[in-house]
Amino acid sequence: MHHQRLQRTQIISGLYFVFSCCTMSTRTLVFLFSLIFSERLLSQADSILDLLRSPELRRSMPEDQRKLVIYDYYYTLKDDRPHRLAVMKKLQEEMEARKDQDLAQMLQYLQWNDSLVVINTADHDIIEAFWRRKVQYAHSKNWPTLEAEANFNLGLLRFNLKHFGEGMEMMMQSYAYVTEHGWSSPVAKYEELTSLGHAFYYFGDWTTSLRYLKESRLVNIPLSQRAYPYQSLNSIGLCYRHLDQPDSAIYYFNESYELAKRAQDTFWMGLTHGNIGSTYYKEDDYEKALPYLEEDYRTGIAKGVFGSSVLASLSLAHIELKRGNTPAAEEYIRFASDHIERSILDNMVIYYENLYDYHKLKGDTRQALAFVDSMIISQREKNELLDRHILDQAEMRVAVAKYDSSLRLLEAARGRQILMRNALFIILVLTALIALLWIKRIQFKRQTTMQQLAESEEELKRFTKSLLEKNEQLRIFQEKADANLPATDRSADIAELSHYSILTEDDWKHFRKLFDAVYPGFLVRLKEKINDLSPAETRLLALTKLQIQSSDMASMLGISANSIRTSRYRLRKRLNLPEEGSLGELVDLI
Repeated sequence: MHHQRLQRTQIISGLYFVFSCCTMSTRTLVFLFSLIFSERLLSQADSILDLLRSPELRRSMPEDQRKLVIYDYYYTLKDDRPHRLAVMKKLQEEMEARKDQDLAQMLQYLQWNDSLVVINTADHDIIEAFWRRKVQYAHSKNWPTLEAEANFNLGLLRFNLKHFGEGMEMMMQSYAYVTEHGWSSPVAKYEELTSLGHAFYYFGDWTTSLRYLKESRLVNIPLSQRAYPYQSLNSIGLCYRHLDQPDSAIYYFNESYELAKRAQDTFWMGLTHGNIGSTYYKEDDYEKALPYLEEDYRTGIAKGVFGSSVLASLSLAHIELKRGNTPAAEEYIRFASDHIERSILDNMVIYYENLYDYHKLKGDTRQALAFVDSMIISQREKNELLDRHILDQAEMRVAVAKYDSSLRLLEAARGRQILMRNALFIILVLTALIALLWIKRIQFKRQTTMQQLAESEEELKRFTKSLLEKNEQLRIFQEKADANLPATDRSADIAELSHYSILTEDDWKHFRKLFDAVYPGFLVRLKEKINDLSPAETRLLALTKLQIQSSDMASMLGISANSIRTSRYRLRKRLNLPEEGSLGELVDLI
């Protein structure tokens, strides 16, 4: 026993000597090196306590760095949970006795994380009861930081159970407190920032999601956690893709891929490459997209995780159909049919559209038309889901507004206010210069664009008319089909309908291109003035701008006239426009 104490004292004395000779940045590294390679030190909680008691260490190492040291020591014991819990409990008691409440709270949080491992995480009631007990415990100990962090986890659970307003309010309230008073540890800060980033991503607020996710990257997390999670980098890339910034999206997807490659995580390597392929696919750059999508497709199958492979197979099938390669497309469609999750409506719309295009290419018009109704139904359900999503977004925004601490933090940071004021002044000057140049440019372009505008308007009219005619033919065909007419009486209609196509996503892209040429900037201004419009509402207002009758709109969109009236009523009610003709007046003003 005496010999062991002597060895331990020699180790600690040696560490003190190294600390006195090192800079602040290298002290932590030397300490961690000693922890990792000294088996005797790792096996003795007393050794850690001796170091933490040391006045020399307390003076030389800031508290944040001591927290990182404890975290890394904690993860060296990951294979021995009972021993790890005993060590953490002993450290916590020591810190409480020394009135070091911040370290004590962090050590308690580590023990909570350990306790969660042995709980059945599929039982949400058990998890909720667990965090409610922790909130009460932290309150009884007068540990407000730990209480706020436990409340955040409780709010995150409520959010995941789709109690969005309640969950978001609890998370933002907790986040506001710890932003002002500090987190128990850098890992807790990192986890809260990434959770908020993914919550805002879920609701399509890409800009706010980016803010939290990118802020999380600045957190100085422990060495044992430096393998930055692939999901956050991948989510940043997805945000940029949604914001139509493909170059930035691909940059972050590549970063996620490199980390996955370093960790030899082949599944994430395939997933991130699949997202790169989807980005190229979205830009219609099929040649660049193909190898990435194929890798994602193969990797998901090899790992038995078919969700990513299904999405890749749908994109690959679409590309092969565009190239006229029906055998290759058939293979991807068959795989999607066997593994697709039918509750994911986005995928189902693409799936039915691929089936429609596939049978049309094979000349099987009857079979192609059989999938038209399924595609329309899936699109309609998708639009209804988006409408419900908008209501959830509104509820979440109300909750966020109650506890959004960003304005309060900006008011407290005077230096930041001055910087923003100066930046605003520079922006105003630049805006004035740009406006002068823009006015001159408009005068020049006006003379050259009048003819293009007239041509585009005429082409848009022809395109809209053709869509009305095609959908009228479909309506007549469906009425005859419903009347159970003999096949011989329908053959002429089937032959005629084979020359037409339904208003698919490609039709909408063509329509939007023509529409933008006739009414430049209308859809952008519409999005700015009413930023929570669903895709279905955007199309409805675009057709309203063209003064198309409700019955014709219904035919073009593949829905009933009653659905058009319902959508108009919801829009007028949400925008406080009581008159029947107010939507037409509204779009005229945009």
